[in-house]
Amino acid sequence: MKFKSEKMHKVKSNYIYICFALYIMTLFINNLTFYMMYEVLEKSVKIIRYVLYIIFAFRILSNWKNGKNITIPTIIAIITSVLVCIYSKNIDIGILVLSIMALRDTDFDKLIKISFYIFTTMFCIIVSLSLLKILPDWTYTRSDSGIVRHSLGFYYPTITIGLYLAMVLMYFYIRRNKCSWLEILVLETMNVFLYSYTDGRLSFILITIILGAMALSKIEVLKRLFETDINQKILRLVIYVLPIILFIVAILITVLYINKTSLGLKLDQILSGRLKYTSEAFERYQLTPFGQNIKWNGWGGHGYIEENDFLSSEYNFVDISYARILFDYGIITTILILYMYTKVLIENYNKKNYWMCFTLIFVLIWSFVEPYIVYIGKNIFVLTFGIIINNGIEVKALNYDYLKGRIKKENGKEINN
Repeated sequence: MKFKSEKMHKVKSNYIYICFALYIMTLFINNLTFYMMYEVLEKSVKIIRYVLYIIFAFRILSNWKNGKNITIPTIIAIITSVLVCIYSKNIDIGILVLSIMALRDTDFDKLIKISFYIFTTMFCIIVSLSLLKILPDWTYTRSDSGIVRHSLGFYYPTITIGLYLAMVLMYFYIRRNKCSWLEILVLETMNVFLYSYTDGRLSFILITIILGAMALSKIEVLKRLFETDINQKILRLVIYVLPIILFIVAILITVLYINKTSLGLKLDQILSGRLKYTSEAFERYQLTPFGQNIKWNGWGGHGYIEENDFLSSEYNFVDISYARILFDYGIITTILILYMYTKVLIENYNKKNYWMCFTLIFVLIWSFVEPYIVYIGKNIFVLTFGIIINNGIEVKALNYDYLKGRIKKENGKEINN
């Protein structure tokens, strides 16, 4: 009986981590070929996810009742997510805010490790089953070069190597400079292997850079050089300006492409056509304060699950996060997202958590070529926004005990009257 009691206590104290693990699993399943093929699986996963959202909501209410403060950033986040939902019919930001609030008092490093283990286990299983021809390997051919690209059990090749990039980012933060040369070699070998199948050029390059940074961090001379005043000042400057600089650069190079400059056309070629579709989006859609409802049409998976010729459908998918959030969530929300990344970077720099700083820098660079800047399913590090909620100025008028006292006081007046 004592053993069962201890086990139940352990489950209760860790239930939020169990729920989080289930949530990450459902987000990972979204990327699989058979998720798109079987409607019953899609509905089942969505039901599980909505149950988890309800649990998250109850946890937020429980925390509030038990004295967790409501801060000004919390109120701004809630109001913004509601307005985005109203104007764009998009609940993604609302779900993000719900998740951050539910997980705000958890061990973030533990969340990273849980995500990494789930991603790694499921990724290896899916790729292995695809190579063994047990799961479907959807293939796509580049129109410009004729290269055949394999998705290896996922619905599009860039998704496959993108998930591996997400895993490498988590591994980068978990292992820091404790990673051995053999580990780095194995990770890069896997990177080359996935690139040979998926032809995901930009993700391949970024993974190589990240692993290169891990290798350089092991060199003692470079570690001492990093600690010098001049390099610390450079890092501090980068942290303060990087999110807004990347946003400005994304807009500027899109303008260069719109004006058909030679530089803009060359950059579009390097970015695999991303500027072309981003520029078309700017010409077609107006920018609004809180976003709009746009149906983004990509080709991933459609040729395998739809009867119509998907190549004849209109492709309008925007991959660059800094443009995508402008359309989906609006100007005001974009400003808040950029501010939150800057704030989180500064907070971690001040705490000398340099590995988190570098991880977020890589996330922001990755967001330049993929639309995952605020998507938990690929970018778990967006949960660091919880720092802002926890450290924000408390709104004492919304404190549970304060409101409870006010209600009792008002009820007492009514009785006396």
